[in-house]
Amino acid sequence: MVLRESTVPTTRVDFAELASDTSDFLGQSAYLQLAVFQQYSAISRDSGRLLTTELIAGPAGLALRKHHELVGEIRRRGEDPQLLMAPYVPAIDRLLGIARGDSINEGLLGLYITQGFLDDFFRGLAARLPADLAPRMERVLGADNGSSVVVGILRDAIIEDPRRAHRLALSGRRLVGDIMLVCHAALRLEPVGTDTTDRAPGNTPERVEPVFTELIGRHTQRMDALGLTA
Repeated sequence: MVLRESTVPTTRVDFAELASDTSDFLGQSAYLQLAVFQQYSAISRDSGRLLTTELIAGPAGLALRKHHELVGEIRRRGEDPQLLMAPYVPAIDRLLGIARGDSINEGLLGLYITQGFLDDFFRGLAARLPADLAPRMERVLGADNGSSVVVGILRDAIIEDPRRAHRLALSGRRLVGDIMLVCHAALRLEPVGTDTTDRAPGNTPERVEPVFTELIGRHTQRMDALGLTA
C-alpha cells in the first residue's frame, strides 16, 4: 500500500494560544461539571436498579466536587458564578441531551465520552491561566471522574448482550462531532488581519485541527477500554 503524504503544511497551534479569558474558562468548566452531575443523577433515577444507582453515585459526586471547586475559584475572584455559567447553559445542555441517547447504557457511554473528552480539553486550556491558578485547575480537571465505574457497568452490559456493542459504538462515533462543536466554540478562531489585541492571530479552523489530535487519541483509548471501535 502506498501512503499519501499531505502537501498542505500545518503549524501546530498550542491550546494556550487559543483559550478564552479566565472568566469564560471558569464559567464554562463549572457549568460542565454541574451538568454532568445532573445527568448522572437523572440516569440514576431512571435506571430502576438499586445497584446501578449506588454505583453511579460515585461519578456523580466527583463531578459535583469539581463543580464546587471551580465555583470556589470564581468567588475568590469576586465574580458571580451564575453570571459566568449562564452563557454556556444552552450549548452544554444541548450536548448532554444528545449524549443521553435512548437507553441507560447509551446515556452512561455519552457521559463517559463527553466528560473525558472535555476534561482533557479544558486541562489543555488551563495552561494559559494565570500562574497562580493554572496548577489548581489542572489538578481539579485531572482528578478522578469515576470513569472506571462507568466502564465496569458498560462492560457488564455488553457481556450480557453482545449486540449492544455495535449500537454503543455507533452512538459514540456520532457524539464526537457534537463535542467538537463545543470545543471550537471555546476557542478563539479569528482569521488573519483581525484585531489582535490579546488575541492569537491567524487561528483559522485548518490550523487549529492539529490541536485535537491528542484529544482524539485519548478518546480512542476510552473506546478501546470498552472494546468498542472509535
